[in-house]
Amino acid sequence: LVVSSLAGLLFSFAGWPLPPIARQTLKLIGDMTTPLALISIGAGLALVSARAGLALAVAAALIKVGVAPLVGYLVAPHIGLTPVELRVALIFLACPAASSSYIMAQMMGADDTLAGAIILTSTVLSFPALSIVLLAT
Repeated sequence: LVVSSLAGLLFSFAGWPLPPIARQTLKLIGDMTTPLALISIGAGLALVSARAGLALAVAAALIKVGVAPLVGYLVAPHIGLTPVELRVALIFLACPAASSSYIMAQMMGADDTLAGAIILTSTVLSFPALSIVLLAT
């Protein structure tokens, strides 16, 4: 660990570029963080306890990926968004709940199982929601 840190510092301070294969490998590893976070959330959910909060998770996910984009679509003309700005705003509104909310709920002693279920449900529901947003704008 110390050797790799020193090598990284040496490359950084010397201004040497990483070899293309190393750069691509590190980029691929960095790109895996979100999917790995979602997998760990899914693995952390106990099926029995997830069923207990399923109605709340579905309701929260529907609000996040369904109601929020609809409200955004209705409010947009009143605040003067251009078509491109509207599309960007609706894409953000139709995206699933952030995977970091599970970790935050866990760290704060809140209902992390419910947070995980909301993330999982909103991720599944975001596929049709994003498709509708892209077709509508």
